Amino acid sequence: TRLGSILIIDQPAPVGFSYCNNNDGIQNVTTHSCGGITWTDELSSLNSYKALQTFFQTKFPCLANKELYLTGESYGGIYVPTLARRIVEGNADTNANNTVLDLKGFAVGDGCLGTQTSMCGGLGSSAGFVDYWHLWFMAGHHQMPLDDFRKVMKACSHSHHKGFLTSGSRNDDLCKAAVAMAKKEVGGFFEYALYDECTYRNGLKWKQRLGLETLHGALNDYPCGAGPVLEEYMALGDVVKDAFHVNSTFFEVDNAQGDFEYIPTEPDLEPFYKAMNGKLKILVYNGDTDPAITSFATQNWTSHLGFEELAKDKHGINGSWRPWTSDGCQKMGGYVQRYEGGFDFLTIRGAGHMVPTYKPEASFAFLKAWLQDDGDYPVFDANCTQPPTRFESRGKLTNMVEVDILLEQQ
Repeated sequence: TRLGSILIIDQPAPVGFSYCNNNDGIQNVTTHSCGGITWTDELSSLNSYKALQTFFQTKFPCLANKELYLTGESYGGIYVPTLARRIVEGNADTNANNTVLDLKGFAVGDGCLGTQTSMCGGLGSSAGFVDYWHLWFMAGHHQMPLDDFRKVMKACSHSHHKGFLTSGSRNDDLCKAAVAMAKKEVGGFFEYALYDECTYRNGLKWKQRLGLETLHGALNDYPCGAGPVLEEYMALGDVVKDAFHVNSTFFEVDNAQGDFEYIPTEPDLEPFYKAMNGKLKILVYNGDTDPAITSFATQNWTSHLGFEELAKDKHGINGSWRPWTSDGCQKMGGYVQRYEGGFDFLTIRGAGHMVPTYKPEASFAFLKAWLQDDGDYPVFDANCTQPPTRFESRGKLTNMVEVDILLEQQ
């Protein structure tokens, strides 16, 4: 709230504290199916857009003229751009009774990209049998001997752009044997934070990332650490409901199973990113210790969008890969790569899947820089001995909408 007014949307209903009404207008508390609705990416974005329109038209019209930014993480990589697309289309539709929203940009953290991509999509099972960038991630974090990593690279065919090792090598058996050795050497890990000690509730495993099994976990889940605590807190009932001014009981789902149905349908959002270059400020960021959606894979697809590297910002700094800090001195926040047209790719050192959970100070620093300082992420100064005064929030108030979904991985 130091950076702007924040609207958090729990969706699709009845996720979180959202809920569905029966035909008689009474809240449905018996099922989670919302009258038999099967949610899709298209339906979810339309529902969120209508919610925004209602919010600005009837609830808080005084905020409708404020600058608007959308943010989200994980499957928010689908929710956020598809909602942004709805807003852009709605603003252009002069025949509709829509409130024109002053959308300035959106940010996606450790995000999915579409069903026909390697980022939470089915490309792995259709195009190959090994996640190439995940293998790079594990080798880069020294979770396997480099010699055995080189054996995989030598034995297996691979596609940089698609992001998967593929069958079709001269000797697939040799490739599979090298991969099996690498899997064995890595051992166990928590899918959302490599260095988090989540031994017995540790999310997704190599069997799904490196195998041919159905991909699971496209939607958010964080069972280790904060997850169980959040469940217990939200289960306090009336105490929490009264504090949050909500009517429903908190609902967590496990990747759209049970009587809650969700089918991912967005094939590939890369064309939308390209279409919005120069029209919206876009930040794609990634924790660099997230094995689920790795910074390796995210940098790969962002670098293939074809945007020109930023020539220089207002301080004369070009857009090539550089370190950024959270204190304007030497406290490393991560790395950033900037492109013409307002597109930035940024990593956060030491952060897992839910970046603000792991690195709140660094998260505040880069969000402030993106929102208020035109992307002038604090530079690393090798000669700095004393950090300048701690960054304070200044600038005009904006609206930020967080579009997310809370899930538990069994």
